[in-house]
Order: sequence, then C-alpha cells, then structure tokens
Amino acid sequence: MNKTNAVLKTGISVFLAAAMFVSPLCGLPGAASVHAAVDGWTQQSDKADAGMSIDSEIYYSGNGSLKFYNKTPRTANEYFAACTGIPVQKGKKYKYGFMAKSVSTANAAVCVNWGAKNSLVPFAATYDWQPYEFTYEHKGETGNAEIEFVFADKTEAFYIDDFYCYELDEGAITGKNLVKTPNFDSTSQTASVEVKDESEETKGLARYLEDAKGYPVYRAENITVDGDLSDWAAKYDVVKMKNVQVLASDKVDLKGDIRLAWDDKYLYVGIEATDDIYETMSGNGYWQGDCVQLSMSSDNELKQYGAEIGLVYQNKNDSSEVYNISDPDTLFKGKKTGNTVCYEAAIPWTVNFDAKPADTLLFNAMINDTDNGIRKYCLELNPGGISVKKNVTDDVKLFLVEKPEDIGFLSSLYGPSTGAIGKTETYRVTVFNKSDSETEYTVKLVETGEEKTLTVAPDNSDELTFEYTPGGSGNFVMNFDITDGKKTQQFNRLLNVLFETELPSAEEAAEMIEKMEFYAKDVEPLMTKCAQMGYSLDYEMVDFYILQRFTEMHKKKVEAGNRAFITYQYTKLTEIYNELKKNLEAYIAGEREPLTVPRMVTSDKRDTIDGMSFVRKVDNNGNIEERPYFYTGTGHWTYTWNDFENLHKLGYDFIHVEIGPNQVIFPESFAADWSLGVNGSVPDYSIEVQSETKKSGNYAVKLVNNTPYNYGNFLQIYNRVKVKPNTIYEFGLSAKGTNINNTTKIHVGRTEYPDRIPIGGTYDWTEYSGTYKTAADETSLNFILTSDAPSTVLYFDDVYVREQGTTKNLLKNGDFEGGTNDPNAIGNGWAAKYDVIEQLEAVLESAEENNMAVDLLITPHYFPGFIFSDDPTTNDNGNVPTVFMPFNPTHPTVRKVLEKYIEILMTRVKDYKSLHSVILSNEPAFSAGLGGVYYKPFYHDYLRGLYDNDISKLNAAYGGAEYKSFDEIPWPGSVNASQYWLDYRRFNDSILSEYHHYLAAAVRKYAPGIPIHTKQGANFKRKAWDPHIDYRINGADYELWIDCLDLNGNDCGAAVFNGETNNVYQVLGWYDWLTSVKDAPCLNTEDHILSATDIMNYSDYIPDHAAMQVWQGAIHGRGATNLWLWDEREFGENNALLTNRPMVVSKTAKTGFDLNRLAYEVTAVEKEPRRVAILKSEYSQEGSMLTSNAYYNTYVKLLQSGMKPMFLTDNTYKKIHNFDLVFIPDARYLTDDEVNEIRKYVNSGKDLVIFGNKSLSMSEVGKPRVEGAVSDIFEKATVIDLTYFDKLVTNTDELDNAVLDALARHNYDFITVKDAETGERVTDVEFLSGVYNKQVIVNLCNYDVQNPKDVYIEYNGKRVENLTELRTGEKITDGRLRLKPCIAALVSIDTDNPFFDTYGHWAEENIAALFGEGLINGKSESRYAPEDGLSKAEFAVLLTRVLGEEISESNGKSWYGGSVDALSGKGIAAGELENPETLISREDICALAVKAYEYKKGAAGKTEVNYKDIAGISADRAEFVKKAAALKLMNGDDSGFFRPQSSVTRAEATAVVQRLYELVK
Repeated sequence: MNKTNAVLKTGISVFLAAAMFVSPLCGLPGAASVHAAVDGWTQQSDKADAGMSIDSEIYYSGNGSLKFYNKTPRTANEYFAACTGIPVQKGKKYKYGFMAKSVSTANAAVCVNWGAKNSLVPFAATYDWQPYEFTYEHKGETGNAEIEFVFADKTEAFYIDDFYCYELDEGAITGKNLVKTPNFDSTSQTASVEVKDESEETKGLARYLEDAKGYPVYRAENITVDGDLSDWAAKYDVVKMKNVQVLASDKVDLKGDIRLAWDDKYLYVGIEATDDIYETMSGNGYWQGDCVQLSMSSDNELKQYGAEIGLVYQNKNDSSEVYNISDPDTLFKGKKTGNTVCYEAAIPWTVNFDAKPADTLLFNAMINDTDNGIRKYCLELNPGGISVKKNVTDDVKLFLVEKPEDIGFLSSLYGPSTGAIGKTETYRVTVFNKSDSETEYTVKLVETGEEKTLTVAPDNSDELTFEYTPGGSGNFVMNFDITDGKKTQQFNRLLNVLFETELPSAEEAAEMIEKMEFYAKDVEPLMTKCAQMGYSLDYEMVDFYILQRFTEMHKKKVEAGNRAFITYQYTKLTEIYNELKKNLEAYIAGEREPLTVPRMVTSDKRDTIDGMSFVRKVDNNGNIEERPYFYTGTGHWTYTWNDFENLHKLGYDFIHVEIGPNQVIFPESFAADWSLGVNGSVPDYSIEVQSETKKSGNYAVKLVNNTPYNYGNFLQIYNRVKVKPNTIYEFGLSAKGTNINNTTKIHVGRTEYPDRIPIGGTYDWTEYSGTYKTAADETSLNFILTSDAPSTVLYFDDVYVREQGTTKNLLKNGDFEGGTNDPNAIGNGWAAKYDVIEQLEAVLESAEENNMAVDLLITPHYFPGFIFSDDPTTNDNGNVPTVFMPFNPTHPTVRKVLEKYIEILMTRVKDYKSLHSVILSNEPAFSAGLGGVYYKPFYHDYLRGLYDNDISKLNAAYGGAEYKSFDEIPWPGSVNASQYWLDYRRFNDSILSEYHHYLAAAVRKYAPGIPIHTKQGANFKRKAWDPHIDYRINGADYELWIDCLDLNGNDCGAAVFNGETNNVYQVLGWYDWLTSVKDAPCLNTEDHILSATDIMNYSDYIPDHAAMQVWQGAIHGRGATNLWLWDEREFGENNALLTNRPMVVSKTAKTGFDLNRLAYEVTAVEKEPRRVAILKSEYSQEGSMLTSNAYYNTYVKLLQSGMKPMFLTDNTYKKIHNFDLVFIPDARYLTDDEVNEIRKYVNSGKDLVIFGNKSLSMSEVGKPRVEGAVSDIFEKATVIDLTYFDKLVTNTDELDNAVLDALARHNYDFITVKDAETGERVTDVEFLSGVYNKQVIVNLCNYDVQNPKDVYIEYNGKRVENLTELRTGEKITDGRLRLKPCIAALVSIDTDNPFFDTYGHWAEENIAALFGEGLINGKSESRYAPEDGLSKAEFAVLLTRVLGEEISESNGKSWYGGSVDALSGKGIAAGELENPETLISREDICALAVKAYEYKKGAAGKTEVNYKDIAGISADRAEFVKKAAALKLMNGDDSGFFRPQSSVTRAEATAVVQRLYELVK
C-alpha cells in the first residue's frame, strides 16, 4: 500500500500512446449494461467475465481504490467497460487524471464519449502506482460526458485512485473536482473537493514565483561554478519547478528547483534535481536522458526562440557536458549527492546577445527524467516551451536588477494566444508588492488605451483583468504597461485571431458544404459559354477547379467529423466564387477579355539554362514556342504523388518528390517476400525462419530484440500487398511471446500510432487481429510489425491480410512456408526492393501526361538503418549529430550503399521526359567535431600534412600551444577567428565537398544530361551560430562543390512567423548570394511561404504575402519553386498545408501564370547587370556576428534604392575590379590577399564604402594588423562607423544615407521612387529595373503588409507621367501608382532611348545621336552608365571610330592597342595615352579632341578663358583647353572651375566626341 498524497499536475495536455482495438463497445446495440455498486459508476460489458469493485487493501491514498478485472481473453466482440459521468459545457476544455496500478493487464484504455483512446499499458502490463493525465475539449452540447475505462483482453487487476476532472480556463485549472467519486474511500462518497494547492505552506514571494511569469534576478556575488550551491546567498530566490510536461506515462518521482543570478558576462543558473533513478545519455540524443535544458531569448514582440543550452552531468566519470552552444567561456559543473544532482552553470550572454541585456530577457528551464531508457516527463518553467514547441510565448521574463531592494514589485501576464473574430478575450495581470508599504499600481492595455488601478498590500499579490474583442483575423500583439509611478514593467503576448474557436455544428457545416458545391455548378455554364466564344480561360480554370477540389476535400473532412477549418474554407471559396462569376459575366458581356498564359508542354528536349533562367517549349495560345519559363508547384510526399491531375488543373506545373535508399536497399531478407527495415540503430537483434516453434505448417518466424529503447530506433518487418480503395480489410497473425514489450505492435496501411495493435506480454499462441478501411487514393499497403524495445523472444506465424468477407490471404508467404531465399539479393548481404521505384515511375509517367515537371530528391539521409547496426562506424555508434546527415558521408560503406542505390534508381528513371532535375542532398550539413570519432584520425593526418608533420609549427600557429603530438589535438569547441578553427573548418568542409562530388559523378554516370543541384539551407543573416542548424559552419561550403552542379538548389522561405513579415529580404539575399557565386537559376524545392506551425494565421494579408514570395523570388533569380506543402495529414503544420489554403493556392498559381505571361519583361529585370558589390566575408562572419547584420542592412538599403548587388566572397574577391562601387560592411577579418586586392581597387580611383571603423583590422585567424596598416585604404574610401545593440545596427540612418550618396556619385540613382504626397523617398519598397524592347521595366513591391503606398517614379530627376502596369494592363497617365500591400507591380516606361539609364539625362541627345550612327555601345545591352569614369583606352577607341580611321591588327596587343597606335601615328596622341587603362582627365580629352579636329580640318582658333583654377592646367595643355572652348567642345562648370585633373565621365566624353563628330563629318 502506498499512502503518499497524490500530486495534481498542472502541465499542458498530454496524449499518450494509445492501444486501439476494433470491436463494438458499450452504449452500442447488444451491449449488456448493469449498475455497479460504486456510486456514480456504470458497468458495461458484452459477453466478458469481468467486473469492478472497491478494494480496501490496495490503494494510493485514503483507504480505498477502484479495482477492475477481466478474465476473458481477447476475442472479437467481447470486452468490459466502466463509465462515470461528468457535467460539461459546450466549447469548454477539461483536464482529467488519476493514479493507476496494473497487474498483468493485456489491453486497457481510457477515453471520453468513445473518442480517442489513450492506452493505460503503453510500456508494461504490470507496474506500480503512476499518474495519468489527459485533456478533453467538449464540442457537443452542454450536458454530461462519460469517461470510459475499457478492457478488451485479460486483466488480472487494474486499480485507479485519486480520480479528478477540472474545467480549464486559459489552460489553468478552475473550480471543483467534477468526478462524483474521486477517492473511493467508500461507496457512498459523493462530495466534490476544491483544487488542492500543494504549496499551501509556502507564502509570500516564494509562493508567487511558483506560478509567475516574471522573476527578479540579482547581481551575482562570490559565486563559484563548482557544482555546490552553498555559496549562493539567501537573496537569490529559489523557485520550485512544478509544471509537469508528460512525455510518457510513469510515476512522477522528480523534484526540482532553480535559482538565478547575473553579472556583466554571465547568467548564472543553479538547479537541484532529486530523482530516484539517474540515467544519462551523450551525443546528439543527450536530451533523451536525465539532463537540464535551458533557453535564453530576446524580450521583444516577435517572441523568437533564442539559444538553447543542454547540460548533462555524467556521474560515472564525473564529467560535465554542454550541448548546443560552443562558447569557450561557458562554465558548467555537475555534482551528484545521494539522489540529488546539482547543475551549476554560468552561461555567457554572448550565446544569444551582443552583451548583457539592459533590463529583461525571456528564459525557460527544463529538467528531463528518464527511467529504464525511456524519457518519461520533465519539469519545465514554461511547459512545452523547450520540450515540445520551441516556443517562448509563455517563457518567464527575467528582470535583471542589482539587489532585491531595487525592484519594488513583480508582475505577470496571463491570457490566450489564440482568439476569434468578435469573441471577447480576457487577460489577467498579477502584481506582487515587494515594498514595505501599500502601493497603488496602474496597468494599461496599450492597444485600447484602457487603464486600471489596483492597490496591493506589502508581501502580497492581486490581479486585474482586461477584455479585448478582435475585429479581424490575423496576428496581434497585446502590450501591457504596469507601473508604480516610479518604474514600469512591460509584458506582451501575441494573439492569433482565428475565424472561430467554437466549431460550427454538424448541421451548419453541412449547409456550408452544400453552398460550396453549388458554387462550381453555378459557374460551370458560364465557363462553357466563354469557351464557346473562343476564350482561353487559364486563370479562370484555376479558380473553378479550386471550387471543386477544395469542396471535395473538406466535404470528406466534415463527413469524418473534422470541422476545424470549414468556416475558413467556406469564407474563402465564397470570395473566389464571387470574383470568378463577376469575371465570367464580364467576358460574356464583352466588357473585357481574359488573359492567356504560356504553359509548359512535355518535350523530348531538356530545358536550356540561360543564366538565371530556364528556357523550354510552351504552348502559347496554341503556338508551340521556346521562351523563358518560371515553374511554380508544390510537393512533397505520397499525397502529392497521387494528385498530379488535380495539381495541374489548379495551375501548378512543378512537383517535388523524394525517395531514399532505405526504400530500395534492404538486408537480404529472412524470408521470401518479406522485408526487414531498421530505422536508426538497432544493433542487438536477430530474426530467422525456424521450424522448432510454430503455430501451423513447418515454419514460423523467431524475433529477438535486446536493444534498449531509444527514441526513433526500431525494427519493422513488413510485407506489401495491392488493395482496392475505400474497402475494408481484415489483418492479423498468431503470436507466442515471452516478455514482449507493449510497444511491439502490428498495423497495416496508414494507421496512426495510437490505433496500432499491441502484442506485448507473455503468452502462448494467441491471435491478434484488426480491420482497416483503405483511403480513396490507397491502392497498396504494408502489413507491419514494429519492435522498438527489448523483447526476450517473439514467434509469429500465419500472418494474413484479406478483404472482409473473403478467405483469400493477399500476403505472399504469410505462413512462411515459401522458403528463405531472397530473390532480390544484390550482394554484400543486401537486397533491392523496387515497389517504391515503381510508384515513382508511375508518378513520372503521370507528370508527362499532365505536362508537368518533376524534381527528384534522392534523399541520402533516408539511409538504411541496418547498415548502422552492421557497421556502427558508419554513424559513430549513433553519435553523428546532424538530422539530414545521419552517417559519416565519406565512409566507404556509406559510399558503396549510396552508389548502388543511385545505380538502381537512376537506371530506372533517367529517360522520363518529365524528370526535370535531381537533388543530391537535403539541407546538407555535417560537423565531424560534434561528438564523432570516425574522422579524428583523418583530421590528425590532415594537420600533419598542413604542418609538414612538425608539431612545433602547429603550436606556433596556434598561439603557443603545447601539444606533444598531432594525435592529442581535440576538436575545436567554438566558432571563432583563429588558425585552430580555420584548420578544422577547412578539413570539415572538404568532407561534404568530396561527398557531393561522388554523388554527382554517380548520378551523371547512370543519368547523363539531367541537371543536378542540392537543397541548400539558407545562411544569409544570423545573430548567433548554432552548430546544429547553421549549414555554413557545419561543412556546407557551397562554393567548394558548385563545380559539380548545374543549378542553385535551396530550401528557405519568408513565411510570416510570430508576426514578423519582413523575412523576405533574407530569402532574396540568399537567392542573390547563390547567383553571385554561380550564374544559374535558383530552385527553391521547399519554399516555406507559410510558417510550418500548427496554429493557423488567418491574417487577411497571408495569401498576398505568399504570392508575393513567388513573384519576388523570380525577380531575384529563382526559376522554379515547390511550395511547402500539399498534404491533408494533420501533423503539426496545419498552417502550412496548402490544402487548408484555397486563396493561397489561387494567388500563387495565378502569380506563376503572370510570371510566364510576362516572362520576357521579368527576365529583363532579373538579368539586369549588377553595378555594385558587397563583400560578404565568411572569415569576418565567423569572427564577429556583427558582420551579418551590417551586410544585411546594406543589402536591404540597396534594394530599396533600386540596386541588386553582386556578392563577393572570400573566394571571389578578385572580381572587385569589375565594379565601380563596392561596399565593405564591417568585414573585420580578412586575408592579406583580400586586403591587398582592396588596396589595388581603391588606388585605381574606384569608389569604396566601408562600414565600421574596425573593418580590415584583423587577419582571417584573428591576428590584429599593425596600427596604420590599412590607413591608406581608409583615407581613399568613404568610411561610416556603425553602432549596434543586440547585434542589430542602430545607426541605420547614417548607413542609409551613405548608400544613397554613393549611388548618387555614379548616377545609379537614376530611378527613384517617391511618396506621391510628400515627394520624399519611400521606405520598405523594393524596386529593380531593366530594359525590354525599348521599354524601361520597373518592378516594385511594397513589403508593408497593412498599408498601401501611393508613389511616383522619377527617372533622372524627371517625374514619369505615363506608365503601364503590366500585370493588370492598367494605363496610368498622371504618374501616380498605388502599391498595394505585398502585391508586386511591374510597370513599363516607353522611351526611344537605346539605354534606359540615359532617359532624362543631360547628355541624352548626344548619346542617342552617336548610338544612332553606330559609333558607341553601352556597358551592357541596356545600360550606358553615363556617370561612370572613362579610361584613356576607351576614349582612344571612340575617337578612332569618329575619325573613321582604319585600325590595323593589334598584333597580339590589347583590345585597344590598334587605336592607340593609329592615333599616335597620326600625331594626335602623344603623352595623353600613357597608362591607357587609367581614367582620362578633362585636360587630356581637350588635347586629343582638338588635335583630332586639326587633323581633319586644320588649325583651330582659340579664345581666352578665365577659369578660377586656370593655374592648375598643365602648361602643355593650356592652348588645347582654349581651343576646345573656342570650338565649344568643352567648357568649365557653372561655378567657374575647369577642374583639369578631374576624370571625365562617359557622358562628358560622349558629348565632346558627338560635338567633334558634327564638326568633322
């Protein structure tokens, strides 16, 4: 007996693995039902010998428990259930739970109203008292709900005690226990009890802090990080960690508390955890053992998850391990005394901030508890914030103050994170008075301006409530200010406003479906009429099929009882219907005509890659032609594979599919027709067909699994059969088991985990069976047996799958009499399976038929797990730390597996015309130094080679290290600018480079000619390095393997997350960086246009924001996109499912149409040469994260100024001379070669802008340059220092102005966008331009999601009045253009100018005249660059053309050599053309022009000049300056200066030559 008081847990809702069974249950016709002798309970059974009673001998608390038993073995239609009723209200949530004890229980579950069943024996059939807790939302009418305990197999005894059910209010327990008989101390007990507070003895501040959202943290004094908290003073508040986040059911035996302190360098954390069983793990899965996890995040409205820190104390060897961060200044020491483990740490502020935050930060802490290899639950300050959601919304706010008396009060904010339009939400603000006197506090809800006051006694707390009623859907921030008149504390919460929180009734949902079905039927005759009139209805067909398809999908959901999204679907489909009907009626009335779209057609010819564009065959209104093409589509899994016809109708043409080696390469099977899959690492198992123990016939299978449970590691034995859709199948097997873990289960098809049938326990031959109905698109399925935990021995036989009502077993060799030889053996103990490849071939064939393209991810990280078991060195015994690289990529065995897989796969699919491209890897990242040992000897050999096998050279390079041999050199701990880190990084980078080169070679060997790329993770802007997700420091140096690629593949997205809408610049920056290092199209094959969360963001701007990403990506070089995600499964990403987003599908598909309709205009903007460059140095970014935000700000300002920059890298820096203007944003760490190239650049007279006074100050390995080493560069450059806070640039105005001034110096601001009302430059509008067919094309996008902007365009200072908006066809005659939120505008400006940057320029006519004579060219086809400087060589070529002189062969000289020789031979050029590649001066151009005139016309007259700087004219040039003035070739400026030594712009030179040409022609 256990008389310990029950603990009422206050964690968030828990859903345990459920044991499901198919049989009629109580309440159904034929079920026997009798009242039991327990007040408030009803016993229900059908043919089962079972019952329940009060047991006074075994109980958890009090003097009694409720005991259940069932003597009937598992048999169809025989079960036992006991039920009790609770009063419930419609729309309310409830939390219920109990203590339970089990003795030989084979199958038990609990549920409410026969809903989802939660297993009560998820891990063992026998166990001592342990807690269970669940949540339930009542969606029916107000009344009673039944909680049912169901026993469908033999149960010796199952006890429950301390049963409770409470209503939840915003997640918090409220009211009384609704269970009539909660304690079972007597059969007549009926009293309800209040929620018991386990901390009643705790008073004052300590009690307040247990549930607070705001904690005071004081300055640390004399704290030593040694695993002993005795030196922590009493002032550091000790907070009990009470919130339980249950991950798997078990007895809660963990207690924990936390205290915090700070100084200018560290946040100090002291945690004590008391636990009876202490089990730890190391490596990537450390979190699955007993440990502590912390998170530190910025306190701002965005609520973005910051740095996460893992702390593990290994008691066996007294080691203290830190995970997820690599800052060398981190301090951590653990110590175990008895059952208590102390975790004491000092976490540097710099892991997430520039320095100590000024006042506040968000924080969370979690203690994990693992028993017997299974992570059961955790204590967490913010339940789920680390363990489940990685969400800081409810994290504790830490107030950093010097000492306790410096903070007079504490406050906390509680309230909903989701709401509904028109539904009033309540927020609660609590205040604790720490002062010595009664104090009045004022609380203000900033959004409404409402203020309230409350008076709180000393050492007490009180609260206020505020109500808020949202008027529209979307994300809102609720800001609260709390003040005592001296100091103010601020709290905010994001509120995601939905269409509704209360689901419509079944009748209301059915009515919506009926109207939705009407929509398509209503417009169909109009569609037919338009087609008869000869109209092409490309855009309209998209919306028509959206009406059909989305109605069909959500009708099925509603019929299945899922009404979660139906109101939103109905609302959006109504909008689509109304717009479609209006357009069709306008076409029929002749008011306007529909637009036609070029659409791809399947072709024998693969795409031509033209720079950043694809060129392919299309059907353009019946004409087959080749033209630039932009692909828009989706993916990514099996649901997409079966939906090609519908996706094409919906306007998509580019589909992402993936297949992996674990679907093709298997261990040679234990039995014919059967397969064995190993997920993760399961090293200790055996499986065989044997004849000693069997149910029937001669053979059965024997399975032994001795591998301890470890999350994600399991065996699957399976057999595939073909089936019919929408059909019921029976399945089962006979089994005999000894100590079989209850997570051993059988299932078929797509059965979710809770519905799978457990076969755990110890038993003689027993039949386990179930039924399954196939889905409408399901034509094949697997019978699967899963084993993921130790089981002594399991025999199974007579496995079957048969259509209900028939006797034919569809499984081949289900009785194992068919032999053990595997016909698919391919050597090495491996076998190949082709069923998934056959499905893929059907997909490719369907794509061809539907004129669609497929990009295929060969997904190496879907690696056969049995290889890891056979050779643990392939994945460092499970310690390889990266999700998408679960193996050592250059390991010979890994390479052999992948090359064999590629051979099998590509041989089968290479000839399909729909196969567009092959993706070698998904978000490739690998870090040899994160837990691995395999690469250590290779690393040491690499270092030996670098340092000539001389350890003294290495020690010197490493700043005086004292290593005695190369073999003792450890992996480096953190990212920094040092030779140590650089050597490791280059070694680590070489691994993925070699890996991708051998993958590419294998694909090309078996499928030559198919374009190849990788799905490269974005790495454009970072505030902190995370070694687990930052691809660039995890070996992914893309520039090392671009030579083996054809395309720039990537995976990124600008989804709105936590209200942040401006992520688009980071995505566009990534595209622009990729195309800077490789001139090829970008493909975003996982385009996250919607955030991958479960919380739906219904903001009105979301569809336009999503479509904007499709359009703007194309402007920045992205030629194809796969939008994430086309699927109907609900797996935590409801917000991202396109199947929930009809308006997003409509707008993205039609945006793809716009791109192809206007493909020539779009590519003109996309391909416009980049005139400026930004140095983006990885050396500098590794040395200082400030670099990241400096180049990000520079990039954004350039886009807002009409310039798309080229990015220079540490590998391409020599291209700096291709640009007249270059920006260096806070690049502090550069090589000597880079600095010298920059010096050459600035010495050539070109324009360099440096942001940050510390730029260029350090070598790439962190060695300071001597004082003055770069002063010569700084003297010739424009230098603006930068200031930062929290790694963000704060003096952005100075940076912006410097960018604008630099662009103006080169006339690169010839196009500007200004506010139509104020005439000022607009912000948050990106614009880029190009030229097509003598039209200037300008693309503009307003990234403000709420507010339109009225603007006009200035072209060389002249307002443009006449514009055409190409997407809509609108003609604008007053120059006023309205930029709607998140909708890009593409406008054309008609001009006769040959170059778009000369429109309105003072030399416009001169340039046009010479161009018309064929005498000049631009710097590019569309750009003349009138304000760029002109070299002497360029002027020599121009002058010889004007004079009509014959140019002799240059005889191997430079391109200008013949012109220089000709002018010198005629006596025109003397010293003027010395150093011909330097810029020509004004006085030199006068001399050359005058002598050219005199060569043609004879002596020229002269006139006296009176320039203010006449004395500065060279003596031998003075006469020519006077003659030039007389000939009106060149004069001084308006201020009276001639500026003889100044260089001449291309415009000035052209004007001089054009005037000369008129004189001499």
